[in-house]
Amino acid sequence: MQESPAAPPDIAESCAVPEHFRDGHFFNPGMPAHGLSEFLRWITNRKIGYWPQWIPSTPGPKPPDRVAGDSLRVTFVNHATVLLHPHQP
Repeated sequence: MQESPAAPPDIAESCAVPEHFRDGHFFNPGMPAHGLSEFLRWITNRKIGYWPQWIPSTPGPKPPDRVAGDSLRVTFVNHATVLLHPHQP
């Protein structure tokens, strides 16, 4: 007699809860919780470092007008932004 296959695990059981997420909030483990008063104290007493107004830089090469074949040109724009330039017939 053949055994029936085991039921798939419940999705909630198969997803591990990160140890830095509790009660709907993220936090840094091992660090004390900070409230509004601590934030205001920090924002009014912090030492702001030097931040240059402008950094001279040389622009990269001009991208091609078209991408050939199955190619894909990916250009990094900023922190979390990229420009995807796929082939267009």
